[in-house]
Amino acid sequence: MIAKRLFSPLLFILAFVASLQGCAGIDESYRPAPPLMQRQGTLLVSDLLFFGLSSSRGPVTEAEWNDFLRDFVTPRFPDGITYWNANGQWRGQKNQLVQEHSIVLQIVHPDHFQAESAIQEIIARYKSQFNQESVLRLRDVVQVWY
Repeated sequence: MIAKRLFSPLLFILAFVASLQGCAGIDESYRPAPPLMQRQGTLLVSDLLFFGLSSSRGPVTEAEWNDFLRDFVTPRFPDGITYWNANGQWRGQKNQLVQEHSIVLQIVHPDHFQAESAIQEIIARYKSQFNQESVLRLRDVVQVWY
């Protein structure tokens, strides 16, 4: 019984010392730098816009989306955009869960007034043209390599 009492703490101490030995193999000079400090690249803004495709007047059709993209988005960001289909849900103004198909539009651009104005115009136009309560916008600073 005495051996059992001594064995448990001894086993714990040995396990602790063994775990420290694994740390000794790590090269202390290796410290990865944060991505923005170590690498070259251009800092730009990435806006993700989430456009719901359901409205009180019916679904936004593929043709309507393509027209909106061609006539309103592309002239404001002619250098390029990316978009894809998505499914999502959100709680509307009537506190009701809404599930709908949507399109996510990503625009990577310099951080300047003209781009911000264009993003605001795109959101406002989509909301009014397709009778939407909102367009979700996520904005982040990204590092870009060409």
